[in-house]
Amino acid sequence: MKAGLEWLSAAERKGKTWCDVSGGNNGRPTVLLAYPSVLSDDPPWIAGLFADVGDGGDSNGSKFAACAKRVTVALQGIANARTETDIRVFVLEKADKARTKVVCHGRYQADRLIQAAEEWQAASRNTPQIRIRRFGNTADAKLIWEDPLIPFPAEVVWVLNTIWQRQGAHAEPVKSFSVQDVLDLLLETTARRDAVAVRALGALVGHADSLLVAMGQAHHGSNDSQVKFLRSVPGKYRKQALLLPSMFGLLLYKIGSMKGGYMNQPHFLIGRLLSLADQLHEQYCQKVRKGSVPPQLVGNALMPAALEQPTQALALLSQRLLPYQAWAKSAQGEEARLAKFFLAEIGKLCHGLVAQPLPERCDDKAKAQMLLGYLAWVGKSEEKNADQENHAA
Repeated sequence: MKAGLEWLSAAERKGKTWCDVSGGNNGRPTVLLAYPSVLSDDPPWIAGLFADVGDGGDSNGSKFAACAKRVTVALQGIANARTETDIRVFVLEKADKARTKVVCHGRYQADRLIQAAEEWQAASRNTPQIRIRRFGNTADAKLIWEDPLIPFPAEVVWVLNTIWQRQGAHAEPVKSFSVQDVLDLLLETTARRDAVAVRALGALVGHADSLLVAMGQAHHGSNDSQVKFLRSVPGKYRKQALLLPSMFGLLLYKIGSMKGGYMNQPHFLIGRLLSLADQLHEQYCQKVRKGSVPPQLVGNALMPAALEQPTQALALLSQRLLPYQAWAKSAQGEEARLAKFFLAEIGKLCHGLVAQPLPERCDDKAKAQMLLGYLAWVGKSEEKNADQENHAA
């Protein structure tokens, strides 16, 4: 057994038969091993599906997709050659200085692993179009917009075991989920997977809502305090901003909430409405108040209330939006074009909300949908123009 483990975990087989999944396990040394039951001298690249093994950048968010494609090709070859071959997965964790324990294990058909990888990608894309505003990785980096990333399973453990505090400026590790939980999420098709998805969605909403609300403020605002927040996020946790939208989409998918349905539901529409209110308020401040933008925009200020009592938040919004609405209706010229666009979009959303019963409360699924609505991208050309105008101002 010792010789077998040493062979499987050799450095040259990283990403093929093993990967390090310690990051999401509160730093406790943890290794995942994954390999076919019939091994060759050059085993296929399977373990790389479970964790980012650091074999290059992910500038366009396609790293998981590339790994999944590589694993799929390898597994299809295995399935065609040997129908009886299964894939063995187990995780070893260092319990203390002298002991190592097996924390989970399982056997899966190659076809199931291929299907799971495809489903994971589809689930991670179960979101509206979202772009994340952040600073680049260098000291003098400028603000950039990036697409969300598809998380590796090990990254899902890391994000679920992080709680965000102080309006998203501080991250604290917690021990809530294990590697076993995320393997169930990836590979199982039973009620056990459903139970993990429900529990994970509740934890993600409770742990990350403050970060997502602060991110929305930074997306819509332009003054120093709003943009400065993006630098205050702890460096080693900044990647989570790019993972969170995909994780919400993934967990909603696992509990049967698809974007084709929830994007027409009241909770999502309320999130979109508050996002557009922010952008209309921003335009008002730029044009009427000569660039003097308050620390918090109107929609962002109401997001915490909306997540608990949506109807009450809408009633408050209807009063606070009146001066910005009146200005946008009467404003003339090219500089009012964006304000009129945002006002027209608000009108469309209100028309959609009128046709449905307004929710009094939000469960975890509804909160996730509302947060995705708040982060949803209005439209590439409109946002680009808005960002250019804000930068010029």
